[in-house]
Amino acid sequence: MLLSVIIPVYNVEKYIYKCLSALINQITSDVEIICVDDGSTDNSGKICDEYARYYVNIHVFHKVNGGVASARNLGLSKARGDYIAWVDPDDYVSSNWFSRLREILYRDSPECVLFDYYTNDYGKITEVHSGFSGNISKELLIFELSSDEKIESEMWLKVISRQIFQNLSFDESAIILEDYDVTTDVALLVNDIVAIPDCLYYYVRRKESLVNHVSMQKRLIAAHIASERYRKFKEVGYTVTKAGFWKMALLAALNNLDQPQQAEERSYYRELISNDLIDILKDRNAELQVKLVSFCSVVFSFNIMGKVWNAVRQRRYN
Repeated sequence: MLLSVIIPVYNVEKYIYKCLSALINQITSDVEIICVDDGSTDNSGKICDEYARYYVNIHVFHKVNGGVASARNLGLSKARGDYIAWVDPDDYVSSNWFSRLREILYRDSPECVLFDYYTNDYGKITEVHSGFSGNISKELLIFELSSDEKIESEMWLKVISRQIFQNLSFDESAIILEDYDVTTDVALLVNDIVAIPDCLYYYVRRKESLVNHVSMQKRLIAAHIASERYRKFKEVGYTVTKAGFWKMALLAALNNLDQPQQAEERSYYRELISNDLIDILKDRNAELQVKLVSFCSVVFSFNIMGKVWNAVRQRRYN
């Protein structure tokens, strides 16, 4: 078995047909699709079962709701493929997703494959390219992950040898970025990495998505996770940048309108951004937006910029 495609499924009956159809129309007998129904209360699990009745390479597992991390872990435990691919149930793959991956996997047998993607932003399709092609070094992968700009952390952007996951699992207590820590650990384990410059995946943004409504608690957790990534990479001796951490820290510092009981944690990140401002402005890996907002937040106060930030987000998603 070449490839196991793991899909964590929860209450996505409006989207799962498109997700599964895009896969089943192109895969061959050396691929299995593993759908893990994480206690859906709509018809998502039934839809998966319906597909499994018609296609022998679709396997469905039902479990009590435990979160996306637990669904990913169950999928890993059932996978038989030499490689693991991930697809989110409200997204879908391009028509040449498998043919391009199959070509690379059989030809090069890498430990990790990266590829580019499209965003479907409420119907507007945009290509997103990392700028990398062919073999890339472990050092480059780790540096770019610390930057969190060109190479992103989402599991659906990667196909990874199942052997790499032998001693890894997703944190089932995580309430956000459950794949971030695993991507960090994967980067420290893989050595043979290939980047495909083709867009092979459609990431769908939708208004009800959790990422559009991130609480203060989740912002703080995200900043902590980014800090731990920077520490892990730095501790092992790799060249890294704080750019990815600064971005998460800034988001935590700007969310000042809800959950005032977390003011102390929020103040920590405000102080960190203020203290690192010169480094942020000088770091060529920090995004221009991060530099601009960091500068304005120090000059005009984080309270003012926090109100602006929340107003912008409400306008975008409402």
